[in-house]
Amino acid sequence: MGRLSLECQTEVFADGPHQLVATASAPTTGTIARVPGGVRLNGTWRFASAIDHANWIIVAGPCGGGDDGLPTVLKVVVPASHAQIVDTWDAVGMLATGSNDIRFDDVFVVEKWTVSKAECFAADPAGAKVNADAYLCHVPLLPYCTSWIVGPILGAAEGALNEYIGAARLQSPNLRSAAAGDRLAESAAELACAARLYEALCARLHGAGVARRAIEPWELAIVKRDRAYLAQLCLQAVGRLIRQLGASGASRANPIQRHWRDLQVMASHVDIGRDRAFAAYASGLLDPAEYA
Repeated sequence: MGRLSLECQTEVFADGPHQLVATASAPTTGTIARVPGGVRLNGTWRFASAIDHANWIIVAGPCGGGDDGLPTVLKVVVPASHAQIVDTWDAVGMLATGSNDIRFDDVFVVEKWTVSKAECFAADPAGAKVNADAYLCHVPLLPYCTSWIVGPILGAAEGALNEYIGAARLQSPNLRSAAAGDRLAESAAELACAARLYEALCARLHGAGVARRAIEPWELAIVKRDRAYLAQLCLQAVGRLIRQLGASGASRANPIQRHWRDLQVMASHVDIGRDRAFAAYASGLLDPAEYA
């Protein structure tokens, strides 16, 4: 929202700063069609997290009729009351996000509430004038907004570790053996490494932001590598603890099981996928000219 025009920001925050904004960037049947004065929204979008409590929604999708005649990916801002919530979020993890589908039936949105994805995510969008001191409004945003997911991943893994330690301190024989202690130490070491990796990743992004410069392509390859590997470390660490718990680890009442389920869903996010991230990084190591 802070990247939109002053006019839009003034309207969005007219009722105070605490506005909850849901987003949906995965259209199934959803379409954005240009019409005189704006666009019309029709159909369904998936994964609108927190939609049950949102004041506003930002949907994204291709829209034809751009200046060059080619489809443009647009972001469209609408009040949450304009959408119909479709109760579809029946997931094995991340249950509390309430990432239901949303549907629009011929909803008209005036032009000022639309912006191309390229413009919105670029350096110095319209809102940069409003938020002069916020570096996130002055640098290309994509490396930042695709990195936010790793904080919850690390947090869930650390939460699982803390719950496991609490259970082991209750003198459970299965968790107090020498073999169990070895596995606990290895998981703790992995999460310590993941935490240092997270700090380095944040420092790289923050340093570029403070300097008001874009993340270079090779830096982004490193960021993507680190995000994917951090998620892998967290999965390995908690998976080891779950296996040590035995049958008790399968109980829905066990808080470690909740952390484990949440991790499985979070780690499946496309922005931290291992295959593409590792392949791109390895390619750059073998052929540095690709990132020159």
